[in-house]
Amino acid sequence: MMTHRQPRPAALLAVALLPAVLLGPLACTAKHPRPDPDDAAAVTEIDPLDYAPRDAEFILSLSPQAAYGSWLDRWFSTETINQLREYASGCKLDPGRLDRFVMFAAGEDHGMFALVGPGVGDRERLRCLESAYNSRAGESRMQVHAKHSGELWFDITDFGAGYIINDDAILVSSTEWKQTARELARGVGQRAKDGPLAPLLAEVDQTRELWFVGLINENDDANFPVQSIHGGGALSSGFELDLVTTHANADHAARAVSTMQTAIEALPLLLTQDGDGADKQRQLAEQVKRAITVTQKSTRAHLSARVDAAPMELVAARLSAMTKGLRASSTPADVEVEHQVKTIDAANGPM
Repeated sequence: MMTHRQPRPAALLAVALLPAVLLGPLACTAKHPRPDPDDAAAVTEIDPLDYAPRDAEFILSLSPQAAYGSWLDRWFSTETINQLREYASGCKLDPGRLDRFVMFAAGEDHGMFALVGPGVGDRERLRCLESAYNSRAGESRMQVHAKHSGELWFDITDFGAGYIINDDAILVSSTEWKQTARELARGVGQRAKDGPLAPLLAEVDQTRELWFVGLINENDDANFPVQSIHGGGALSSGFELDLVTTHANADHAARAVSTMQTAIEALPLLLTQDGDGADKQRQLAEQVKRAITVTQKSTRAHLSARVDAAPMELVAARLSAMTKGLRASSTPADVEVEHQVKTIDAANGPM
């Protein structure tokens, strides 16, 4: 098992939360009509875990169709993501039709993800994406290759390579996992189902819109001494999250519970904006208290969060405004975010 430096407590919690925020918008768009479910019926039989490398230490799975049009889509898109959407749209590939996005990682350098959806591995669409991407970059940064045998793959400068599983699925890998990805795409090689993550994969509910499993190696953090995490949630109607952390003993689990509770108590202050009166701050603190609970059972800690659609929209708006405030200068998108936050605040009144 490879080892790596472990993040501090706040970052450990973010392992489960941030990938959904940062990677989710890659697969969603609010600018196109929702696809007919029948269009994707043929690709749902593809199991991305068949292409997860055995030595993966973290797996996150997201349903793009669930994130489609959600608060995640509306508030956390970036300029880079919007460019990717442009490329895809111009090549008749709607990211909102993707059936599943699954990310695999190990250590600091090994990364891979599988995309499953109608036409995502189609040869002509990949050639189109190659042309669009290189045209925008002003240089050849993506190259699609084909062997006489019919095998198709592509290279992306400064990232790695992609391999076509079939017309409806691709596997994209960092340089360090290129050979492993090629073998898995061809149906050979060892898989995570038979590796160290197997027990966690057996526990997690893989039917949820979002789910994740992860091993934390050599974690000696005094406040968050965790060995593994797993859980899942939903994005399409508000926000749901169930996070389970496993520890070496009950004392370590108790420390993790205390750390999570401290972070939760700080959330209302994090979400407070100038102009919020004392009543609004108290209501926000009460809402957070009702929405998020942390419990302990033996050597495990369990965090459960349930936020309805309307409150989640306001929370997402404020988080988006907060990240905008951390940047040195405002963009036109930042100005629009600020305007929308004020509009939502006015419509909601006290939370």
